[in-house]
Amino acid sequence: MAPLAGLLALGLMAQKKASGFLNYFVKALQLSWDGADPLLRVTVAVQNPSNEQFIIRSIVGNLFINEQKAGNVSMFETITINPNRQTDIPLIVMLDPVAVVSDLLTLIQRQSGNPQEIKLVALVNANGFVQGMTVKYKLG
Repeated sequence: MAPLAGLLALGLMAQKKASGFLNYFVKALQLSWDGADPLLRVTVAVQNPSNEQFIIRSIVGNLFINEQKAGNVSMFETITINPNRQTDIPLIVMLDPVAVVSDLLTLIQRQSGNPQEIKLVALVNANGFVQGMTVKYKLG
């Protein structure tokens, strides 16, 4: 029984280490509206260079615009990240209307205005291991 438990522990340690190799980056941004509430649809690409398959069960975090908190994201859908593949994850960020400055909306809609840095800071549950994810995107 002890050798089997040791093998299981080694397998879990290998998965946890491999989950640290997942690479996240912003692939696309799109502004939309839910009634009067602004939403930012963020497509995050996840690259998995390992031989492990990952099941992402949740992503929760905050969106910052030029270091000011501007919204939050929560995703509780199951997404499979296959070994040695890239997978897109669609996230919807609920923007805080008070925190969102008008030139950001102008920049996204018309591609003009002052440069903005968008940073998504979140926790990702992949195969039961919770790790941090930070992705940045510059507009303008």
